[in-house]
Order: sequence, then C-alpha cells, then structure tokens
Amino acid sequence: MKKLICLIFLTFSPFIIFSQQWNIINIPNVSKVMDVYFINPNTGWLAAQLNSNTLVIYQTNDKAVTWNQKNNGHEGFDVNYCKMDFVNENTGYIIAVGTYGKQ
Repeated sequence: MKKLICLIFLTFSPFIIFSQQWNIINIPNVSKVMDVYFINPNTGWLAAQLNSNTLVIYQTNDKAVTWNQKNNGHEGFDVNYCKMDFVNENTGYIIAVGTYGKQ
C-alpha cells in the first residue's frame, strides 16, 4: 500500500508543484488570437483578429494584466496565419497571411 501511495505521489507531484494559475483576459471584439510573444516576464505582444476581420496588435507591460492596442488594424484582412518575433522591446517583426476583401 505504501508503494502505491508513493507511486501516485511521484506521478502527480510535478503537476502539483509546477502548476500555474491561469487568468482569463477579455479583449473586446476579438474573434481569434493569432499569436502571443513575450520578450520578458512583463512585456509582450498579442496579435488578434477582430470580429470585423481587422488584424490588430496589443502590447502589455504589466504581465498581461492590461493590454493596449498599438495599431489601427487592417480592416477586411481575414488572417489565416500570423507569427510575431521581437529582437528587443522596440523592434519586432510580424508576418500575416490571409485574404483581403469580403468573401
């Protein structure tokens, strides 16, 4: 019996020790989160498609507690793929593949 309890503890202990609390964030009018990139624990960017098929970029500097929209977006751009990469807090690259116009 002791071996069984020990085995169960060893099996599940990594999940208990390393588990993190997840918080749900609400960004109005977002239909799809396309990519998220953090350069450090505080600063990150989020690429999202709004309900109006507009690709927008948000930035956080407080560990994702608040998000600030950084661009006006490109309305009518239906995103199929999006990837971001940042060199530092001021320089980043984004590639988005999709279609323009209503379908």
